[in-house]
Amino acid sequence: YGQVHYPFENKDWFENNFPADFIAEGQDQTRGWFNKLHVLATALFNKNAYKNVIVNGIVLAEDGKKMSKSAKNYPDPWRMFDAYGVDAMRYYLFISPVIEAENLNFTEKDVAEIERKLVMLLWNVVQFYNLYTKDLKKVPKVESDNILDRWILAELEKLIDEVTKNMENYKLVQAGRPIIGFIDELSTWYVRRSRDRFKGADQEDKDKAIATLHDVLVRLSLVMAPFTPFISEEVWQSVTNKLDDSVHLQEWPETRKKLIDKKLIEEMGMVRNIVSYGLEA
Repeated sequence: YGQVHYPFENKDWFENNFPADFIAEGQDQTRGWFNKLHVLATALFNKNAYKNVIVNGIVLAEDGKKMSKSAKNYPDPWRMFDAYGVDAMRYYLFISPVIEAENLNFTEKDVAEIERKLVMLLWNVVQFYNLYTKDLKKVPKVESDNILDRWILAELEKLIDEVTKNMENYKLVQAGRPIIGFIDELSTWYVRRSRDRFKGADQEDKDKAIATLHDVLVRLSLVMAPFTPFISEEVWQSVTNKLDDSVHLQEWPETRKKLIDKKLIEEMGMVRNIVSYGLEA
């Protein structure tokens, strides 16, 4: 209120924006800033100062000790950005306990694993899509009855629904974690079992596969954007060819609930488990 010179100015703006939707600070502010804001707001307005709070813990060295310049017990962040990309680091922190007021023993190999399982795996899918659509003037718009197409679209809409609900409730860890699992399903199950459809002579089935994968990549880039902004932008521009546009200027995707076939998701999960057990035998 002091920042906007309330109550002498900006009365309507302040009353429409108070209390704040959320505030974010470190765990050490539980008895400090978090508390003092509520005390002042209660004394002045008989209201809480904010509706939601996100408290972060402390990032520690791999051995659990405090990071220190003198001890040099942490990796150079710029070297890590060059090695694994900013998105891998960002996603690693987003889905870690540090977002839920717990401490995190920072481990470089976990960042490397995310770069491999999320960023690189997704980009391989994009390259696969581009390989079979490079001569297309227009992406086909067809609805598919193919079981693989129906399944991956069901999983996609389930993901969007889960991410949306958790983001709306400020549960960032729960919102971000399912993304890496979906990318694994997309790459190792859907694309791997659809390769022949992209290569085949059945043009109608090929169009269905292309249309489905295009839809998945576009909507996936939208839902990933808050967590991994750079690879999301690369995917968006590569798949849509809208080089003068940005994924970060698009509307958040609404869940197409009619596509969420729970029975199909369950049955495909059983099939995947059977295949997995067979490979392990």
